[in-house]
Amino acid sequence: MQSKRWANPSYRYASTQFIEQHRANEEIRRLNVEDDGIDYPQAIARLQSDNSPLAVELQRHWMHLQSVNTHHLWCIEWIMELPGYNGPMRPSTRKGRTEVVSLPPPHQLPQDQDDIGEGDTDEEAFRQLEDVHTYFEELDHHRVDLELV
Repeated sequence: MQSKRWANPSYRYASTQFIEQHRANEEIRRLNVEDDGIDYPQAIARLQSDNSPLAVELQRHWMHLQSVNTHHLWCIEWIMELPGYNGPMRPSTRKGRTEVVSLPPPHQLPQDQDDIGEGDTDEEAFRQLEDVHTYFEELDHHRVDLELV
């Protein structure tokens, strides 16, 4: 058995490195995202001359998607303002096909007027996030650890 190539530690290490690199490349391809800020406006512009009803529907969908993205940016800003948050304080830049102009900070983005009156207000949502944070901070972690054993 010791004479087999796979028994040699350096061959095993090289094989493991190859497989891990291959898996990492697969993960990178899987995680690639669309550049919505580029793709949607370009598709809408192309469709306006050929298929106006489809362009209108795509424009409506794009406006809704922008509203959802704005809401997510607000939520991310709330999370960054929580006590104890120590992650990055600004958006990262994706390496990819086109340089995209960064979005303004969430507090400078317009809010979608359609969302007013639907669900929680900003203050209520922020309070709920703080409550969740407080709950986790006050947990008796030692007791939880003992229960897992």
